[in-house]
Amino acid sequence: MLDQMRILIVEDEPMTGMDLAHHIESLNGTVVGPFGSVAEAMETLVDTVVDGAVLDGQLTDRDVTPVARRLFESNTPFVMFTGNQLPAEMLGDDHDVPVMSKPASPSMVLQRLISEMSIRRTSDLEKYEQVKVMLDASIALMDKIGDGLIGAHLALPLELIEDRLNTVAHAS
Repeated sequence: MLDQMRILIVEDEPMTGMDLAHHIESLNGTVVGPFGSVAEAMETLVDTVVDGAVLDGQLTDRDVTPVARRLFESNTPFVMFTGNQLPAEMLGDDHDVPVMSKPASPSMVLQRLISEMSIRRTSDLEKYEQVKVMLDASIALMDKIGDGLIGAHLALPLELIEDRLNTVAHAS
């Protein structure tokens, strides 16, 4: 599903980072991290290109804003996965930041990340907005329903989302 895409994990909670890493690997992705500090993540991003990222809001050394800004600069999609609000520094930025609130399952977080990665591939801005609204609504619905009713197998919902995105992308 992630077909050797490099996914950065910046997560303060080791167990959460390991769970995300396991799910990424189960989808044939390559894990970069997990890192528990901004310093580690920024050092890695100097010479490592990633295709996407999952970022915790608050890390051991500070909030994740420098990493998020670096990813914005390189147009790398990411999802904030936090138990708190966005860091104050990021609230003033003029960026649309996808946020998943803890607790959420790794599968839900990765569904959102894959959605963000797929949306970035859509070139037509109008189609981008339509797909983003559709995905935001479906993720909100999945959040309310819960993982148990969505299906025990992660690949099914991800394939449905990717198929829909591919259809929209090819139509534009």
